[in-house]
Amino acid sequence: MAMENEDLSINESSEELGRLKPLNAYGWSKHLFDRWVAQRNAPNEIKPPQVAGLKFFNVFGPNEYHKEGQRSVAEQIHPFAKRGEAFPLFKSYHPDYADGGQLRDFVWVGDCVKVMLWLLDNPHVNGLFNVGSGKARCFADLAAAVYTALGKKPLVTFRDMPENDASQISIFH
Repeated sequence: MAMENEDLSINESSEELGRLKPLNAYGWSKHLFDRWVAQRNAPNEIKPPQVAGLKFFNVFGPNEYHKEGQRSVAEQIHPFAKRGEAFPLFKSYHPDYADGGQLRDFVWVGDCVKVMLWLLDNPHVNGLFNVGSGKARCFADLAAAVYTALGKKPLVTFRDMPENDASQISIFH
């Protein structure tokens, strides 16, 4: 994770952010904070010592039990893989992606912590930042990795995505 020499910030102009239209309350909560950060980092604004907004991608790691149905996909797959049972991934809703071929950027919670600690050590850094691995991988690949890590043969089936979930695939349109 080479943060010092890379521009990790995302486009945070008020104009660009103003074009986004969140689809749900979660999206609005992120959007309003991003707009606040952009305003604080605008030219000629009096800036606080540090303003950083972090957008975490699909974070996974230990101790997700409290998240119940919102646990990461890796955590949801783990008990099935441990028992050697098939995990039911969602079928693809998009014709360009095979079932299990949907892509997401999965990031280890420890890497997210490293980013936050780096920001604490670099108080001159301001802006909006995407926090992910930088590489999208498909759900079928993630499932295979979890099974393989447990010494099990990957077993995946596919089920329909609930209609209300399919309509909320993105937080913006």
